[in-house]
Amino acid sequence: MAMNSDKQADSGMGAGADSTGPESMAPLARYFQWTDNPASVDRFIRILSYVCVVLFLIDIVWPRYTKVPGEGLWGFYAIIGFVFFSLFVIASRFLRLFTERGADYYAPDCVDAEEYPESATEQLNHVQRPNDTLSSLGRQMLGRRNSGSEREGASS
Repeated sequence: MAMNSDKQADSGMGAGADSTGPESMAPLARYFQWTDNPASVDRFIRILSYVCVVLFLIDIVWPRYTKVPGEGLWGFYAIIGFVFFSLFVIASRFLRLFTERGADYYAPDCVDAEEYPESATEQLNHVQRPNDTLSSLGRQMLGRRNSGSEREGASS
């Protein structure tokens, strides 16, 4: 919690600003936050590589009781898994020919096909709204009010 408030202080966010930290995140998404850090992803790939090497070494010394021709080869299951996974991906391309629909397949009933009324649409360019920040626009879209201190901080 203290670390989160330090991040807010460093980024210039006040105590009243909405946080995008772990509290506002879905519970399952918290377990995957480590993927935001490239060093953690590199470490994960390195560990996965070590596990693969260890499993391959175990495959060399583990006694085999084969029933299928070729099953006695080192790395047989890895090779077969790679080949069949590749065949599955290639087959899915051909399956797409039968299942793919056109871009206008749902057009009469979908929301994207609706026309937007010009009278209810307000179009502004950046010159007309110079003090907007991405977070203030997000709060505006969610129907939240901006405080005066945030507006002053955004313009300076």
